[in-house]
Amino acid sequence: MTALPLPISVVLVTLTAAVVLGRWWLVDDQLIDRLLNWALTWEALGLTCFVCLAGISGPELAEYLFLACGPMTIVNLYGMARLLDGADPAAAARRQRRYNRFGAAAALLIAFGAVTGRTELAEWVWAVCNSVTIAAGPLVIRACVRELRSGTTRRERWAYSALLVVSAYLAVGSAVVAVRAVMGLPTAVPGTVYAIISYLVLVLLCLLIAIPLLLALVKRAGWDRDSRRYRRLHALWRDLTAAVPEVVLAQGVSYTGDPTLRLYRTTVEIRDALLQLKLYTEDTSNPGTGIHHYALRIAEAVQAKSRGLPAPGSADPVALAAPADRTAELRALLDLAAAWPAAKAAISGPPTGARTGAMWVT
Repeated sequence: MTALPLPISVVLVTLTAAVVLGRWWLVDDQLIDRLLNWALTWEALGLTCFVCLAGISGPELAEYLFLACGPMTIVNLYGMARLLDGADPAAAARRQRRYNRFGAAAALLIAFGAVTGRTELAEWVWAVCNSVTIAAGPLVIRACVRELRSGTTRRERWAYSALLVVSAYLAVGSAVVAVRAVMGLPTAVPGTVYAIISYLVLVLLCLLIAIPLLLALVKRAGWDRDSRRYRRLHALWRDLTAAVPEVVLAQGVSYTGDPTLRLYRTTVEIRDALLQLKLYTEDTSNPGTGIHHYALRIAEAVQAKSRGLPAPGSADPVALAAPADRTAELRALLDLAAAWPAAKAAISGPPTGARTGAMWVT
């Protein structure tokens, strides 16, 4: 590891620790996320050892102790690369235990070589570990190319492109380390240009790793698109389900409150309530003049049902099939939610007389 000024080292350790803690808190649902979290944890531990020991025992011992944490980082990254390449997830835990045993043995050998002054042993073991990184590079590169060809979104293309660059750099850098070890040279490559490139790649890697964490923080804060849509629908949902409480779905033990699932449940319950409330409107051939007219008719139906009035309609709710286009349905419900406060206010006064025709949202 190229020696860093102390302020830069402290900043790197702090940022890495913050990302690690944040990912363990918010991004650990899938196995591939946990493998990356373990890799980052070992990397953070190595950085901490380097920063804390460089001024006490000297930069050479601190650097080798930093490298001692490297094998555990590498084996977790290799396990992640295998999953990205399509390896069987069912056997991933057993496979990863083998990788971890290899990483632990390599880490102990590097630490032994560093403490006893046998730096050649540590250099050779580190070179062997870098051969694992060389093998992981093509796996990740192939997965990135496959995803880029599959027509992903712009954000995903940027993420996979960055991962492609980082993987190619790590594979080439690991090959350089292996070659220098075979030639009897120190594995750390000297030079300002190499150090600058290494730091730029490190910054790119940190930004790439932080993307899922930032998305999880946005979702936890309720700023994601599904949460915003749910809040727009909430007032409409609250009034409709208060009038037709039987449409509210039971929440099983597996319900997690995920914004996407919560939004879907809300749209289903609103639509079921509208089906029930259609019985309280007269179904005529004239659907009205738009969403505001329809919101007024539904508000009148809610008022009638809440007062216990008999339903004049005879429509069969079961016969009304759900729209095939969920996006169009959600858009219509959002329009209805926007018109709902005005419709409620319009019927809050004295009754306006007979109801007029109703319009169904499709």
